[in-house]
Amino acid sequence: MPDVPKGWPIHPATRWLVKQYTGPSTNLHARWQDPGVLSFPLGKSFDAILVTLHLGRAAVEVMQRAGDGLGPVIESSREARLMFLVPPGTARSWNYPLTSALGEGESVFCPEPGQTACNRFWLAEPDPRGTLTDPARLLMALIEAGQDLFSKTATKAG
Repeated sequence: MPDVPKGWPIHPATRWLVKQYTGPSTNLHARWQDPGVLSFPLGKSFDAILVTLHLGRAAVEVMQRAGDGLGPVIESSREARLMFLVPPGTARSWNYPLTSALGEGESVFCPEPGQTACNRFWLAEPDPRGTLTDPARLLMALIEAGQDLFSKTATKAG
């Protein structure tokens, strides 16, 4: 585990993230505090699925109604997208319109849980067990959310 000041991290989600961090471990706490986000290398602990903000929020609602399958999700208001953290290796086979996948060799900037930094915050925070978003359930939620959004748009246009 990277070196961290005594008593930090307090937040259980932060503790989980620190355990997943595979980058340089010196002064981790200080680097996370300025500028407020930390670059997490992808491919070992998790990959990320990037989804447009509107579709992503609708998919989160679908998954929350279903009551399972949703793991950590970062919202980036500056980039107008959500980042779903999924099991490592997911990016290699992911292929769904209006989304993109990041995996090994790439990274994602994460704010500390409970904080907003660089216009990013946790829409769904990591849990201490390390539950990641289930890719199959995410795909089903994206399909359902896309169909719902399309039917609402078609109804308004008609």
